[in-house]
Amino acid sequence: MKPKLVGSWNGKGTIAERPFEFSSMTLASDGTYTAIAKYADTERALTGHWKIENDVLFLDGGTRSYQFAFEGDNKVMFTDTAINETIKMSRVE
Repeated sequence: MKPKLVGSWNGKGTIAERPFEFSSMTLASDGTYTAIAKYADTERALTGHWKIENDVLFLDGGTRSYQFAFEGDNKVMFTDTAINETIKMSRVE
């Protein structure tokens, strides 16, 4: 499953719909990631490592985890397991 998530993704939706969102995220095949997260009016760049276990994406050794489900090959929904919020993302082509 890991290769299908590798690539760049853009977030869908607005900050009013949830407490935060990833506006963009790149998951590299070497297990590293970069992301831009929005919290209200603030954007923050994030970097670290990722892995997948049982259809759950773990960032930074498990400090953040997201269940995920694909909608075709180019859309994925991540659910933050801590706050049960969903983030929709589309693959950057």
